[in-house]
Amino acid sequence: MLVRYSHAAGGTFMHELGHTLGLLHGGGDDMTQKPNYLSVMNYPFQPCTVPTSPPGSRTPIPGGCDYSRWDVDLNEASLDECFGLGPALGFGPEDWNKNGLLEGATCPPPYTGNVTEDISFLDGITELDGFDDWGNLVFAFQGLPNFGDDGPIDPVPDEPDPETIADAQRSLGELLAPQIVVAVSGPATALPGETLTYTVETANHGRGPAFAVAVTVARPDGSTTTFGLGDLIVGAATTREVQVTVPEDACPETLAVGATAAFTDVVGAPGSASGAASSEVLDTAVPVLRVTLSPSRLWPSNHQLRTINATVTATDACDPSPQVQLVSVTSSEPDDGRGDGDMPGDISGAEIGTDDRSFRLRAERSGLGPGRVYTVVYETKDASGNIARATSTVIVPRTRTGFAFRSGPRAATTSEWSQRDSNP
Repeated sequence: MLVRYSHAAGGTFMHELGHTLGLLHGGGDDMTQKPNYLSVMNYPFQPCTVPTSPPGSRTPIPGGCDYSRWDVDLNEASLDECFGLGPALGFGPEDWNKNGLLEGATCPPPYTGNVTEDISFLDGITELDGFDDWGNLVFAFQGLPNFGDDGPIDPVPDEPDPETIADAQRSLGELLAPQIVVAVSGPATALPGETLTYTVETANHGRGPAFAVAVTVARPDGSTTTFGLGDLIVGAATTREVQVTVPEDACPETLAVGATAAFTDVVGAPGSASGAASSEVLDTAVPVLRVTLSPSRLWPSNHQLRTINATVTATDACDPSPQVQLVSVTSSEPDDGRGDGDMPGDISGAEIGTDDRSFRLRAERSGLGPGRVYTVVYETKDASGNIARATSTVIVPRTRTGFAFRSGPRAATTSEWSQRDSNP
């Protein structure tokens, strides 16, 4: 009958009961801290911390408060790391000598040589005998050699105090310590409204198995998803995917996705590992730019410079103050045009490349054309470098009512255009 307890007291009771039923601290001997002796009789497992074998193991071990169910011997002078505690248990290989390699007769080439290592903390190389507790319980305990009419005449050695048990657990935990590594990967950049996929890989690069591994992934919006991965033996890795949707109105920012793995080691001590990845949200939306010029019509055409004021409105979803600059001011007619009264310097005071919103234009047009058009171009750039341009015009019409256009079966002659120019 298997008795389970959730605290050290239950393990101590079962430990002492085991002595009454003929068990020693090493099963058939008093050598404690043998990693191949999975029993509450062994100091590291006395607080009901016998590991549970993974599902599907050929020799399942319930774990917790339990006596040994598995009899396998280990020789510290010749340890097969790929054999571990025995393939049937499902705990996987063990890196006994801590060199980051798995070596042994059952390992793949070229590392097929067994290793030597003191794994029982006895400061010497010895053989570690396994023991099947359940198969060797002596229920007629009064017939044991150390039992007399008045009770035990040859009691077992003094039991360990809590500190000794804690030290034993710490030693075995370090010997078979898992090293869980969580790696999160995802796209480096993202766009508003895009759905991103992140991959979370959880691997064990340690010396022993990790039990009850659970990975919790935290998204940028605060939501989480937890994956139960079960047990991870040395060298094992598993991946899971999560998706993150970038808000439609997202502005440039860093989206961080983090993952934390929680697990226990061979003696039930908790452990954790974490990893993270980030994506930069890009702003590809151009600003909105509107330009209005006043006045937008220069009349009369008296060759005088007139002040033009620009009303410029630049808006952007992410940048509250996008930069504005005057790109160009051009005329549809040459500055040095010919004709009565033509004056140079038709564009004055326009500071190109600055946020200049006031300059002067000459109210002048050629008498040979339909009228003059000044074209003014402004540009805005947001903090992400997106650029938008807007164009507005100031006209100097041919006549008071507007532009004059050639029409009819023949074009106007030069003298006719000159005559129109002299009679605005």
